[in-house]
Amino acid sequence: MKSGEEYEKLSHEVVQALNRGKKVTHNVKIVGRLTEVNRQIDVKLDETDYDFVMYECKDWRKSIGVGVVGQLLTDLEDVGAKKGAIIANSPFTKGAVNLARKKGVDLLHLVKTADPKAKMGIAARVLAREKIIKSLQFGIRNTSLDGGPLLSTNPEDLIIVDDDNDEVTVKQYVKKRWNGGLNAKATVGENQITLNAVTIVDINGDKHTVTQLTIGLMVEQLYHEGPWIIEEAQGLYNSLKGTFHAYGNMKSATLSIEEMEKTFVELDQKMVDQSKYSIILDIASEYH
Repeated sequence: MKSGEEYEKLSHEVVQALNRGKKVTHNVKIVGRLTEVNRQIDVKLDETDYDFVMYECKDWRKSIGVGVVGQLLTDLEDVGAKKGAIIANSPFTKGAVNLARKKGVDLLHLVKTADPKAKMGIAARVLAREKIIKSLQFGIRNTSLDGGPLLSTNPEDLIIVDDDNDEVTVKQYVKKRWNGGLNAKATVGENQITLNAVTIVDINGDKHTVTQLTIGLMVEQLYHEGPWIIEEAQGLYNSLKGTFHAYGNMKSATLSIEEMEKTFVELDQKMVDQSKYSIILDIASEYH
């Protein structure tokens, strides 16, 4: 069996699976209304007794050009099909895309990850939104001590006694709170942590209890875009609409922070607003 015929049969199988209850036929011959000769249709989908969709299947190594779309338009008129589509195992050229979009022809890629005859894969376009601490500062209100102790003004140096009675710096305390769940709850912009009657340690090592310690966090949101590979899927991907008509089970690859760091790129707010995404992930990143 020729590879082209194998691809046609695989396309027939997928089109049938996506259109259960409808008649889908492989390798149909219809006498053209204009040419009055037999015209061959790779896959024919009967939607009613009078209307049908014809699929032209191309198992090529090279890109599918404008000539293939033009030929399909001619064939559609000759056989009187309601609509036409091209199912391809390779990319479409810019000219093919432009003509197909203007003439209402669907440009499809067959995806069947378990079958080596289907060479096209699929990935979801993902936007990852990551909140980070851009800066932090603190302030002390003290009504119980005259003059007050001599303290460091650096969050990495000022020591406080936390809820576990551990002596930690302000930065270490924030890290513990942020990585313990505050990263998911914090809002973009100014955030505040308030500790009442907290014990602090001055530069001489002496402990004091102050009325209130306020820690201010400036939280910024970063945007990253990248692919999420689908390892198991079957269906038809519409390259013009960016949609995937699937059936059966789908399984995605594991998407780890390490993998995202390798494959995702950072975007600014303007680029995000101008784009559409299949999946949006909110990442609660750790503070180091």
